Amino acid sequence: MAKSKKSTINPLGGFLADISTGLLDTISGSTNTVSNVIKHVSGKIITAEQVLTILEELKINLSQYTTEKNVENIIANFLGNFFDVHRQYNIGGFLGLKIDVDLNETVGIEIKLAKELTATVMERLLGQVVYYSRRKYKKKLIVVVVGTAKEQDNRAVEELEDIIYDDLGIHFLYIKVNGRK
Repeated sequence: MAKSKKSTINPLGGFLADISTGLLDTISGSTNTVSNVIKHVSGKIITAEQVLTILEELKINLSQYTTEKNVENIIANFLGNFFDVHRQYNIGGFLGLKIDVDLNETVGIEIKLAKELTATVMERLLGQVVYYSRRKYKKKLIVVVVGTAKEQDNRAVEELEDIIYDDLGIHFLYIKVNGRK
C-alpha cells in the first residue's frame, strides 16, 4: 500500500477555519451549540493531560461500581460533555481490537476494575496497552483503573502502575469509588 504525501497546509490556518466555521454556524442559528463547536475545535488539539484533568473530577459511587461495562458507560457519558466519544472503538489492524473509549479519534482510554485484576487480566491489559499505543495512540493513551481505597493498596495495582507509567510511559489513573451507595 502506498503512503500518502503529507500535507503542507498551515495547521494554524485549518484551526482558525474550524473556529470561524463553527462560530458562523452557531451565530447563523444552525443546530450547532457552543458545546458542539468546542467539541469540534478541541478535537484538533486534544491532549491526554486535558482528559486526565477532567477525569480527576469524576465521581463514581460504590453502587455504580458493578461491572466494567457500567463504569465504561459512566466515564463515556461524563466525557461526552467535553469531547466526541466513541465506545468500543475499533483501532484497526490485524487483531481488530477495540479500545473502551476513544475521544475525538485522538485519545484512547482503556478501563479496568481493580476487583477484577487477576494475573490473566493484567497480562491481557499489558498487551492491549502495547498494541494500542503502537497502533494508534502513542502517548495519548490512558489506562484507568477504578476501585475502592482498599483495592488501591493492592500490590497488583502498584505493579501495573509501575509498568504502565514508569516503564511504558503511558498515562495511568486510579479512580477511587466513593463509599456512598
